Amino acid sequence: MRNFKKPDVLVSKCLEHGRCRYDGQMISSDFVKSTKKYFNYVPVCPEVEIGLSIPRNSLKIVFENEKFEFVQNITNNNYTSKITQFSSDFLDSIENIDGAVLKHKSPSCGIKNVKVYTVK
Repeated sequence: MRNFKKPDVLVSKCLEHGRCRYDGQMISSDFVKSTKKYFNYVPVCPEVEIGLSIPRNSLKIVFENEKFEFVQNITNNNYTSKITQFSSDFLDSIENIDGAVLKHKSPSCGIKNVKVYTVK
């Protein structure tokens, strides 16, 4: 029988790979759990990678001055440039990623159904 290389799949670190969510939790994912033997998962948490603590005040995406910004709840600190720079550097550093499993509704990982706040 031939052995094939496992696909390399980017995964939000909080999905079965680490307690890195804003509240210090890890999220159970039946899909990620059941596919670990088939994929080489490459876990990443942009918020931790830019130096935010665990636990931490959560981030939100706001639309202000005609652009999207990553702002931390309560402190109103803006992390847009750090998240953007990390994401660009990280994506440039990885090769041959075959897919991605990203946390739904995450401001730094999610790509669908992320709540965007409008600043008036």
